[in-house]
Amino acid sequence: MATLESQAPSSRDKPASVPRDTFEAWPVSRARRVVVGVDGSPAANQALVRAVEEARMRGALLEVVHANFYRRELLQAFPGFAKGESAILAHAVARARALAPTVKVVGRMCEPPATEALARESEGADILVVGSRGLRGFEEIAKGSVSNYCVHHAQCPVLVVRPAARLEASRRRFGP
Repeated sequence: MATLESQAPSSRDKPASVPRDTFEAWPVSRARRVVVGVDGSPAANQALVRAVEEARMRGALLEVVHANFYRRELLQAFPGFAKGESAILAHAVARARALAPTVKVVGRMCEPPATEALARESEGADILVVGSRGLRGFEEIAKGSVSNYCVHHAQCPVLVVRPAARLEASRRRFGP
């Protein structure tokens, strides 16, 4: 019985060569994207400001994503809810455009839950920016943590923007 090692040519026998088409060059025209999750909260507003800056620095498209709090069926049954959901996204898009008029900004509504929507929207993005409300203990377990989910399931790097007060408290406790 021959071993796998004896069947494969030794790398010492012949220099390794890789076919030219094995590696593809990164496309120069690849659209750069920064994705930010918004829900109307102060933490999401801070994340939006940071995402605008990231998009400006990278010369990237900014995609503002809002996952509805309610499923489509409920929004269709209660138009007032749908208006509220649309207003959150419209406000975030308008704010982003005001902060950086040279950045191209698009808004996108997604079906809940926000965790899965943001992870899905992160595909192909340069970075996903989310806010952290800074929940602790049981409150975080009960409500869940969108930022924690994104850090573990997003398909790109994730920037979690923490509230300034929580960040300062952490610095006092642990140092700069």
